[in-house]
Amino acid sequence: MENEYILIKGRGPILITAPHVITTIRNGKNIHVMERYILPIVLKLYNELGEDNCTLITWNRKKVRKYNKKDLSDPNFEKENDESAWFAKIKSLHKKRKFTLHLDFHGMDDETTSNNLDIGLGYKFSKKYNKKKRKKLRQVILNEFQKIDEKTGISQMFRGGGCFLYKTLTNRTRKLNIFSFQLEMALWLRKKIAKSHKKIYLLSQIILNIHKKINHILKNKSNKTKKNPKSKKYKKSSQTMKKHNY
Repeated sequence: MENEYILIKGRGPILITAPHVITTIRNGKNIHVMERYILPIVLKLYNELGEDNCTLITWNRKKVRKYNKKDLSDPNFEKENDESAWFAKIKSLHKKRKFTLHLDFHGMDDETTSNNLDIGLGYKFSKKYNKKKRKKLRQVILNEFQKIDEKTGISQMFRGGGCFLYKTLTNRTRKLNIFSFQLEMALWLRKKIAKSHKKIYLLSQIILNIHKKINHILKNKSNKTKKNPKSKKYKKSSQTMKKHNY
């Protein structure tokens, strides 16, 4: 049972996931290698954010190694109808605590893109939010993460959509109406963050700022189309005034 090897910590509204801290299997045969330095980053981030702010879901690597488990499936590469132990956990926890932000941590090779940090907002991002809201959300995310590395960008490669062939974690959590995005970090940047308490603290503050600002943007209804001043109520009172010759 995969459930036995899933590590869950905290009870906060910020959900942090890290599915590739061990070697996993895709489609029952393809190997996805472990992404180095992601586990120490998310564990230290959790400690910095605290259990009231953060919920961490990852693999229990100590237990996986103890029992030499080599057949655990990749929770970030599953088909629509596949049973997902990770998503079942997230869905159950979401009913109790209502996640309002989801960050899915990943590693990429240093030469994968021109950025050191790529952010995937999902292929449906442009359809879900109007132009004004999209601009504000992108601006908040970029401005904050550029504090950790200037070479940060919104990715077209890592959009966390699963390329329509499979379901990623962020793709699934977006369907729960959780604002979710995937973070892809270059190896040298991961190493730098994992070994620096100062960088971990900075990253924790970035996440808290993003959580606060994004929720403010999403709750703000000012972007909605304004009602026509000549509403039914307005017309009715105009008609009444004409009738009584006020």
